[in-house]
Amino acid sequence: MRLVLVTCLFEASSAIDLSSICEDAVPALVPTLNSLLERAHQLFDEGRYSKALDAYENLVVRAQEKMDRSTEVIARSRIAECFVIRQDGDAALDQLQRAKDLLDQQNRTAHLRYRWAYARTVLLTETKEAARAELQDYVRWADDDAQFEALIDGCCLLAESSSGEERIQWLERALQVGQDTQTTARLGRICNDLAASFDGMGRTEEALDLYELALGWHRMMGSTRDQVGACWAIGSVALREEDFPLARTRLEEATALAGDQPECQDLLALALADLGRVHFEAGDVIEARRLVIQSLKHAREVDLSTAWNQAWSRLLSFAESLDIRP
Repeated sequence: MRLVLVTCLFEASSAIDLSSICEDAVPALVPTLNSLLERAHQLFDEGRYSKALDAYENLVVRAQEKMDRSTEVIARSRIAECFVIRQDGDAALDQLQRAKDLLDQQNRTAHLRYRWAYARTVLLTETKEAARAELQDYVRWADDDAQFEALIDGCCLLAESSSGEERIQWLERALQVGQDTQTTARLGRICNDLAASFDGMGRTEEALDLYELALGWHRMMGSTRDQVGACWAIGSVALREEDFPLARTRLEEATALAGDQPECQDLLALALADLGRVHFEAGDVIEARRLVIQSLKHAREVDLSTAWNQAWSRLLSFAESLDIRP
């Protein structure tokens, strides 16, 4: 697969960017409803789901007062997503049924938001086979309607429910669509997931190329954690492949980026441990010990053993080999 880093700077978001199409697709939105909608989306994207739920429920009431069916569909679809996050499939389905009763399929924004929410709901409420059938229909609909963000989303959801070569095929399709259409918001994470899949299959050369591509996207539009994660992943793979100069460069970059960022302390612990191994291989045992002691400190602070059990075990073994008592 030919990998091209598209040099188009769009605003990054793991969710669909409704703000870019809402004005054209829903011209009936009055400023007050529009501001309420934007505020609710902001709360959702920040992960403040309880407040977002309240905001969307308030928006439903306001939309009903103004008889704005499209806005109500969007709000109810987002409410359904909030319930999916809470693992409440019945409540999500109830909201989506109400949204469907109001849905005008010619309104692309409202229809897109409904399909986006429904795809996530069936993963929670249906059997694996039924959910995959719905996701495949979601992909066909998005492809036919040139809804590229939804097409990428459907491919990613199918990849999450697949393994091996099938997972890779769905991720490669998502990446290709994003590159061809310059729908760039999720490309960093798609590259990262594809790299992890190749790495898990022992295809390290392809994994390294994709991790580097992911890092490029994350530098343009990703979070600090995204960048730290990609640097650590490259360093870790390079270390295993005994490419010590590349490993040291990326691991040092990871530790510098992570710094005292609270959301990056687990990755900092991992990067420090691998950087210690790089120095150990170079014969610098003193620096290796210093780095491992730092890694253990950060690992304990974030309880690394819970989320990264295997990495924690490797760290303990390495520490013991350096006569460091964990």
